[in-house]
Amino acid sequence: MNYADLMGDDFVSQTEFDRYLNCVDCGCDFVFSASEQKHFVANNVNSAPSRCHNCRVILRSRSTSRKGAGSISAVVCASCYALTYVPYKPNGQKPVYCGSCLFNPSLELCV
Repeated sequence: MNYADLMGDDFVSQTEFDRYLNCVDCGCDFVFSASEQKHFVANNVNSAPSRCHNCRVILRSRSTSRKGAGSISAVVCASCYALTYVPYKPNGQKPVYCGSCLFNPSLELCV
């Protein structure tokens, strides 16, 4: 879906609800939350994500590892306890959140 089309009268109604999308890499369904959709529209991103959070992190790490940097760490989300991947090594001083919890405005995150 092209997000340029959402700028009309349907904008508010179409970004109020979470959408389930299918990842092109792993084939799993993932949530494209309403707050993420609004973030995409606010930053003029004209298409929905085609990869889940974990596959995006892995793809980003592969491209940066060719440049001599980048490592992937498997961590547990501090809010929902789901396994997720991050493109850095956490030092344990701050909590780490999955993509769904990070973009969920109803959760009060300890950052």
